[in-house]
Amino acid sequence: AVLGASLETDGPMVHVGLASSSHAASWTVEASRLAESPLAQWLFSTQTTLVFHDLKAAFHAAWRVGVDITSAAADSMLTWFVADSTRPSYTLESAADLFFAAELAVSDPNQLVPETEPAAPGVRAWFALRLQELLEPQLTEEARSTILHSIELPVLRILATMEHTGAAVDPVALQRLSDEFGQKAAQIAQRAYAVIGHEVNLASPKQLQEVLFGELGLPKTRKLKTGYSTNAEALADLVVKTGNEFPMLS
Repeated sequence: AVLGASLETDGPMVHVGLASSSHAASWTVEASRLAESPLAQWLFSTQTTLVFHDLKAAFHAAWRVGVDITSAAADSMLTWFVADSTRPSYTLESAADLFFAAELAVSDPNQLVPETEPAAPGVRAWFALRLQELLEPQLTEEARSTILHSIELPVLRILATMEHTGAAVDPVALQRLSDEFGQKAAQIAQRAYAVIGHEVNLASPKQLQEVLFGELGLPKTRKLKTGYSTNAEALADLVVKTGNEFPMLS
């Protein structure tokens, strides 16, 4: 069996939606009680395939409240992406409009008391299921079996886990590197100042242009709206052409 599913967290509350092709239901459960509720025990261990729209976001929502989605899961957003990777947006709202000529209500996150109530989780689950049922049969066998099920879906959980876990950072080592790079940058800047006999803001393209093409009289680089290019490639080219040390130091 296949059901549409939706899982979102809102502070201490969790909003859950399930849908078949003909029915949809929504629940709101306290986050502290979700893990021990019969609904969660079924939802996160069922053999039924659950179709989420943006499964990675659902993983994060589940982990925030101490549960995991271990059931077979599909992602209608990924299916849509595999079917058409040129879209600027893969939101469920845009899918509802494009494929079903339906408006899926969404509340304004900038409003303290939203004027529009968002679509119920069950409704979102229903659209996720409908989208999956519409698009997956249209995929080629290679796209469906290899790209979607052997690459995108397995990697999705890995990426979600990496985002959830984060990266270990050694602040002492980072500070040491920052100090070392800062000292080297200051030494290079002093060498640059010695070449032209005065200080200049090396981060300012305008001031660099004045020094390079005015004071030093070096060949002008690629013309831009704001003057001439002072990017790394242009400066390296000046060093090769002229042998002048200043572009290399700036």
